[in-house]
Amino acid sequence: MLSDMTRRAFLLGTAALGLLGALPAAALSVSEARALVDRLVAEGLIARHASPKDRRVQIVKLTAAGRRTFRTMARANGDWISDIFAELDANDIEALMHLLAKTKASASKAIAAGEPNGRR
Repeated sequence: MLSDMTRRAFLLGTAALGLLGALPAAALSVSEARALVDRLVAEGLIARHASPKDRRVQIVKLTAAGRRTFRTMARANGDWISDIFAELDANDIEALMHLLAKTKASASKAIAAGEPNGRR
């Protein structure tokens, strides 16, 4: 389960990129996404309007306050990530990157094979 702050950051980030179709990646139901959008609109962080092509589609866009908030959250996240890896030297990072690449390849193979846990 994602925290509310994580969901807010994800939504602000996707709004910044215009990728609200990515909301399922945040594990949000439609009603949760609507409620979160409503809160962010009320807080003045995003603006929302109906698409001129399809009134069922809502277009959201970061406001100036939303851009500032997102930049602050992104900096804090970057600082946190830096702190996590601060004790790793160049060799550790190289080894980690190698393992992550192997993990990504393994996961891609499992997904392509339709195996949820990658085991046969």
